[in-house]
Amino acid sequence: MRLRHYSLRTEQAYAYWVKRFVLFHRKRHPREMGAAEVESLLLGQGFPTPPITAVQR
Repeated sequence: MRLRHYSLRTEQAYAYWVKRFVLFHRKRHPREMGAAEVESLLLGQGFPTPPITAVQR
C-alpha cells in the first residue's frame, strides 16, 4: 500500500477491515474465502443496523 502512496489513515482502515473480515469468519485465511464470505460479512451479522437518527421533512 505504501507503493501506491495511500495515506496512513487509509492503510489503517484497510488493516482494520481485513482483521474484521478474518475474525468474523473464525480466523480462516482470506485466500480460502470468496465473494460469498464478503457478502455474508456485509449483509449478515458483521454489521449492526445503524439507528435512524432523523426523518427528512
